[in-house]
Amino acid sequence: MFLKLLTMGSPYQKNCTFGHNLDTKYPIPCTIRDRIFILLFYIVYNWISMLRSIVTVLLTLLLSLFLILTLIVGYALS
Repeated sequence: MFLKLLTMGSPYQKNCTFGHNLDTKYPIPCTIRDRIFILLFYIVYNWISMLRSIVTVLLTLLLSLFLILTLIVGYALS
């Protein structure tokens, strides 16, 4: 998809505001500056999604560890 953003449309057309991606039917900006902006947006969005997934996994592991320690301490005190 990123390569399509760079190759679709021509920035030299008159009154060129959008190219069209025939696969997804979403408008694609045809200037290099706009394409780079969108690529950076997708890269940042993907990093945020990845970090959010990692934090979710770490919180789940932390909760599991807390519950296991609670069971061990409860068993030891009983």
